[in-house]
Amino acid sequence: MEKSGACRVLFCSGEFIFELQRDWAKWPADMENRAVSGIAEHPDGCLYVSTRSVKYPICVFDRDGTCIRTFGAELNFARTHGLTVDLEGNLWICDDPNCVVYHLDAQGKVLGMLGEKGVASDSGYDPSVRWPHDLYTNKQAAAPFNRPTRMVQAPWGDLYCTDGYGNTAVHRFTAEGTLLRTWGGPGREPGKFRLPHSIAIDSKERLWICDRENFLVQIYDKEGTYLTRIEDVGYPSEVCGFGAQMYLCDGDGCVRILDLDGRQIGEIGYPGCFGNIHSIGADRDGNLYLGRIDNGEDSLFQLKRCDDFKQKERKNA
Repeated sequence: MEKSGACRVLFCSGEFIFELQRDWAKWPADMENRAVSGIAEHPDGCLYVSTRSVKYPICVFDRDGTCIRTFGAELNFARTHGLTVDLEGNLWICDDPNCVVYHLDAQGKVLGMLGEKGVASDSGYDPSVRWPHDLYTNKQAAAPFNRPTRMVQAPWGDLYCTDGYGNTAVHRFTAEGTLLRTWGGPGREPGKFRLPHSIAIDSKERLWICDRENFLVQIYDKEGTYLTRIEDVGYPSEVCGFGAQMYLCDGDGCVRILDLDGRQIGEIGYPGCFGNIHSIGADRDGNLYLGRIDNGEDSLFQLKRCDDFKQKERKNA
C-alpha cells in the first residue's frame, strides 16, 4: 500500500507513463532461487511465473503480488524457460536442457509433453563448447527439439515454438501437437537465426521472434514467411503485446515500446536501468511485469500503467 507522502518513481516517455513497483512480488519465504524465466497472465486474473527454483518452479501471484500457490517441483525441471498461457487457460513451459515442452493445466496437472525428455535433435550443436561460442556450432535447423525457449498458441489455434539454444529453428504445430513446419537455420540473413529466444503474436496475426544473439527482431506471417526485421533494439530477450503496442524486454536494461510497424515510440528506463531482465508480461490493465534472471528480492517487479497521472497532467495543463 502506498504511504502518504511517499515518493513515486515514474518513467515518462511520450504519452506513456509507468510507475515502478519494485517490491510488488511477495515470494515464498524459503525460496532458494527467485530467478524468473517466464511471465504470463491467466484468465483467472493471476500472474503465472516460471522460475529457476527447484522447490517452486512455477509460482502463482494474485493481483496484489502475493504468491498464493506453487507447483511443478515433481517435474524435476533442469531449467524452466518461457511460460505462456493458451486459449483454454492451460500452460506451456519449456525445459530447455531436457529438450521438452510441457502442457499443464492451471493446477499443474500434466496434460501432455512434446519432445522426448533428454533427447536432443540433430542440429550439430555441441554443448561442450563454452557459451556463447556454442551457438556457432549449430549446422542446420533441426526437428523439435534442441533446448527450446518458448511455445505460444496463436488465436487461430496453431502452436509456435522457438528452438532455441541448441537449434536455430521455429516450429509450427497444430493445436493437437502435430508438426506442420520447421524453418530457420544458422545465420544472420533474413529467415536465419542465431538464437530464437522468444516469440509473441501481434494483433495483425504476425509472429515476432526475438533473435537475441543477432540483436534483432524478425517478423513472419502465420505461414512462416519472412516479412521484415527490426534492428537497433539492444539485446532483445522477450516481447509481449498490449493494444497497438509491442513491449520489448531489452536485456541491456530497459523496455522498448514499439508500434506495429516496428518503430520505437517510447522507452521505459534506459540501458543498464534494470539489470539482467529476461522476461516480460502484461496484464489486462496494461501493467507490465519484468523478470530478472538472477536471484534477488526484486527479481520480479511491476511497471504500473499510470493513466491517472496523465489525467492529472491534462487537468493542470
